[in-house]
Amino acid sequence: MKGGHTPGPWECQATDREGPDFGVSIVGSNLGGLVGYALPWPTELDSGDYTRVEANARLIAAAPGLLGSLQAIFAELDKGRDAPGHCHDKAGVWDADNGPELAGKPCDWCTQWEAASLAIAKATGLPLKSQGDS
Repeated sequence: MKGGHTPGPWECQATDREGPDFGVSIVGSNLGGLVGYALPWPTELDSGDYTRVEANARLIAAAPGLLGSLQAIFAELDKGRDAPGHCHDKAGVWDADNGPELAGKPCDWCTQWEAASLAIAKATGLPLKSQGDS
């Protein structure tokens, strides 16, 4: 996939909640272009409960900000600020010298680093950044 995403911020614009044409447009607020559209499932149409559709649209609209925040965090960590891979003999696993309550268990910080790295890779189409990469 070439090119970047539509510049943020993105905003939601819900249509009238009456009838089968309910949906939420996600638009690039600085350009006005349609980025995406959240539609209800048949069960939501039958019930008239569109809260999940609206929640999905809000999450999509938040994507540029979330991506930018994760990238900024990684940039700070890349400057040497306690990046994961921190003091583990085996990446992402606590060493024996951390005591029996932690030894051999996954490091939550490293687990979150991997999840954030995967999210950035998915959003940008760039390779996954692993612990210890510069």
